[in-house]
Amino acid sequence: MEGKIVHRRTKDTSGVFRFTTDSLKEDEKRRTDEVQRSFSGSTKSTTPATRGIPHLCFWIAVILSQVVGLVCIGLVVRWCQMFGGFAWDSDAEKQFYYHPLLMILGLVFFYGDAMIVYRVLSFLPKFILKIIHGSLHLAAIVSSSVALVAVLENHRRTKKADFYSLHSWIGIATFAFFCLQVRDNFFLVEYIF
Repeated sequence: MEGKIVHRRTKDTSGVFRFTTDSLKEDEKRRTDEVQRSFSGSTKSTTPATRGIPHLCFWIAVILSQVVGLVCIGLVVRWCQMFGGFAWDSDAEKQFYYHPLLMILGLVFFYGDAMIVYRVLSFLPKFILKIIHGSLHLAAIVSSSVALVAVLENHRRTKKADFYSLHSWIGIATFAFFCLQVRDNFFLVEYIF
């Protein structure tokens, strides 16, 4: 039985599918390794593309994205401080400054990190990655919801009309689609665990 040839379709290093032949023993060993890898709890890829120069470029891009995100948040905080800072109850104008800060924090920083968490933290077990991913989405929803409340409350207190500009309509549509996406992902219960 060891001499039996098994034909299988595999992907080579260039990503092209090719037909290869293995002995039955090699095929059985390959399948056993795949099963053990799938139950190891890690989503780490072992392909050659994750090593070397492409891998280094990926990590440079991740670090650069985090630095740029934190710099943007810092600049928005500084900009708001130049105009008097933040206040929720005492001044309607200062209340408005929560809007740009929390929208950038939620829909740019937290949402962006939620998108890349599976690739960046691939060494963690999948269940932990799902918790981190969901927590980042929850943080994005909460911060952008508070930002939306801040701008609506500011408009109410200063007697301005709501949803009168293209910016507000595109913003509401973006927030609504984001909320729908997060809500619909919770219906995929069979994929959570």
